[in-house]
Amino acid sequence: MDQALKNCADEPVHIPGAIQPAGCLLCIDEQSHRIVQVSANLESVLGLPVDAVLGAFLFDVLAQQSARMESGPTFQGMIDELNTLSEDRPLVVHEIRWSVDGVVKVFQLSAWRYDHYVAIEVEPVPRLRQRRILARINQWLARLAEAETRQELLGTLVGGIRQLVGHDRVMVYQFDRDWHGTVVAESCAEGTPSFLDHHFPATDIPEQVRNLYSVNPVRSIPDATAKPVPLLSCDPSAGQLPLDLSPGMLRAVSPVHLKYLANMEVGASLSLSIHSTDGLWGLVACHARQPTPLSPALRDAALTLVRMATQRLFLLQEREDAHYARRVLENRMLLMDHPGEMVKPYQLIDEYGERWMDLFNADGVALVYQEKISHVGNTPPAEALSRIVSHLSDEHQGNALWSSDCLNETALMDAGELAGMLALPLTAVSPPGWLLFFREEQQRVRYWAGSPEPKPVVVDGRAVMNPRRSFERWEEQMAGHSAPWRSIEIRLARELSENISITMFIDQVDLLNERLRRTNQYLASLATTDSLTDTWNRYRIEQELEKEVAVARRYARPCTLLLFDIDNFKRFNDVHGHEAGDRVLKVIAHEVTGCLRESDNLGRWGGEEFIVLAANSTLDDGAQLAERLRSHVEALDFGELGVVTISVGVAEWRKGDTRKALVARADEAMYRAKNSGRNCVRY
Repeated sequence: MDQALKNCADEPVHIPGAIQPAGCLLCIDEQSHRIVQVSANLESVLGLPVDAVLGAFLFDVLAQQSARMESGPTFQGMIDELNTLSEDRPLVVHEIRWSVDGVVKVFQLSAWRYDHYVAIEVEPVPRLRQRRILARINQWLARLAEAETRQELLGTLVGGIRQLVGHDRVMVYQFDRDWHGTVVAESCAEGTPSFLDHHFPATDIPEQVRNLYSVNPVRSIPDATAKPVPLLSCDPSAGQLPLDLSPGMLRAVSPVHLKYLANMEVGASLSLSIHSTDGLWGLVACHARQPTPLSPALRDAALTLVRMATQRLFLLQEREDAHYARRVLENRMLLMDHPGEMVKPYQLIDEYGERWMDLFNADGVALVYQEKISHVGNTPPAEALSRIVSHLSDEHQGNALWSSDCLNETALMDAGELAGMLALPLTAVSPPGWLLFFREEQQRVRYWAGSPEPKPVVVDGRAVMNPRRSFERWEEQMAGHSAPWRSIEIRLARELSENISITMFIDQVDLLNERLRRTNQYLASLATTDSLTDTWNRYRIEQELEKEVAVARRYARPCTLLLFDIDNFKRFNDVHGHEAGDRVLKVIAHEVTGCLRESDNLGRWGGEEFIVLAANSTLDDGAQLAERLRSHVEALDFGELGVVTISVGVAEWRKGDTRKALVARADEAMYRAKNSGRNCVRY
C-alpha cells in the first residue's frame, strides 16, 4: 500500500509525452525557431504532414504554407507577448483562420514558455452564436450576484454551468483539512445518479494533481474514451523532450484516471478550481455520460461563472465571519465594561460561562487559574481537569493553543464521553491559567461514493493504485468525533482568552499592590501595554479615551479616533505561520508610531485591529492622518509576505458622545472601508 501510494504521488502527470486528440501541438525552440516536437495528429488537424514540419524552421513552414493562413498573429509577436506575462497569466491566446483541404477553419492558439521552448496548442473553434453565449453568461452572473446564502450561490453556479456546457452532472466538490472531498452542491440531468453529500477520498485527487490547479484552473477531458496522441521528436535518439503540458488544455490523461472515469461511467469531464486566499478550496466537477466536445468559448464561459461565484462565496463568508466576530467582541467588552467592580477571575465562569458556550458551540467550559477550577456545562470532573492542565503545561510550553475533535486519538484520555477540546493558555498571569472548551461526541454517518479504502495492485512488477469499480453509496459510522473547531472559532476564542488574561492580570495587580511597589509598577506596565507590539493595550486605550472624551466634553476641544484593521491578516497566520503574523503586527505598530505626533497615541484594540487616539484634531485632520498612515503601510517592504495594507475608519467626537459611541462610529467607518475593497479610508 505504501509503495502504491508513493508511486501514485510520483507519477509525472504534467509531462505525459502525449496529448488528447481534441487538437494538436507544436513545440518550437525559441532561439533557433526550429520545430522540435509535434503531436502525431498534426496532419489531421492542420493538414500539415509531420515529416514536412518536424525539424523544420517555423518561418520556412509558414512561408511554404502562407496560402493557408488567412489571418493570425506572427510568431515573433507571440514571443514578445510571452515576455510580458506573469504567473497569474501564463498563456498567450489568439485565434487564426487556416485553410484545411480547401475549407477555412478557425483555430485557437494557446502558447506558453517552457525552459527555452515555446509550446503552442491548436484547438478547432466551432461556430457558435456568441451573442447567445454572452446573454446566458450575463443572466447567470446576475443571478450569482443576487445570491445571499452560500447554498443559494452554489446551487445557482452548478445550474448555470450545466446549462452552458450541457453535461449530465455538475458538482461543487469542497476539500476538508485531510483533502477528502464532499459534494456540497449538484445539478443532475434526469436519470443521472446523484453524489450530493457524498464524500470522495483524498487519493481520488492526489497531491500532484491538486497542485496542477495552481498552474491551470481548468482541466478538460472532452473524450475519456479517446486514445492519447503521442508527441514526436525531431531527434528520437536524443530522447523525448519532457515538455510540461500543465498550462495547456490538451494534456493527456493518466491511465489510472481514465479507468476511474470509465468505472464511474463518465465519457467526458470538465473540472474548474475554486481558490481561496488559503489555497485550493474545492472544484467544480462536470461529468457527461458520453464524449462531449467543448468549445474554448464555452469552457471560458464556465470559468467566468466560477470566478464570479468564488468572489461572492468568500464575500458571503467574510460577512458571516464579521457578524460572528462582532458577537464575540461584544462579550469581550463586557469583561472590561462590567458595572461596578471588575469580575474576579473565579467568578468569570458563573457570570459568562453559558454565553461563551453558546458563542463557541461548546457543551462545557472550564477556567483554571492559580490551582482554582471553575466550570459549567458538560466537562470532565475537577480531578481530570487538573490532569489535563498538567499535561498541557508540560507538553505545550509558551502560548501555543491546542485543539482536537477526537480526544480518543490523543494522549488526553481523561475527557470521558467528551470528544473535542479547545485549550487556550492565559499567559498574562503567572503561573499561566487555561481556558478549556469541550464538545460532546457527535455520532453521525458519512456517506462515501464507494468504499474509501484504496486498493493497490501490481502491474508490470510495479505497485499502483487500482481505481474502485463501484461508486455505490458506502456508509461509515463516525464515532468518537465532535464537531471540528473552525479556524475563526479558534482565532476569536484566542482573542477572548487575551481579555480574560487581562482580567486575571488586573486581579493579580490588586493582590500585590499593597505589598510590593516595584512589582506593582512592573505589573501595571504589563496591564497597560500590549506585549507583542509594545503599544497600549485595550485596557489602556479605554482609560485614555475616557479621559479624552471628558476633556472634549468640558472644554469643547476636538478629538478624533482612527480605528484600522490589517487586511487579509488571517492569510499571514495560515500561510506563513503565527510568527509571520506576529512580525507583521510588530512592524506596523513600529512604523505607525513613527508617523504620529507626540500628542497622538497608538494602541492594539485586539487581534489585528489598532486604534490611534488623535487629541485636539478635527475630522479633516484625522482623515489626512489616516491617509498618511494607509499609504505608509502600503509602501512597506515585507519581503516574502508581499504587500500589506490597512483599512481605516475615522470618527470625530460629537457633543453627547460616550466612549463607546465614538468607537462604534469609527468601527462602522472601518467596515465601510473593508466593504469598499479594503486599503482605503472612510469617515
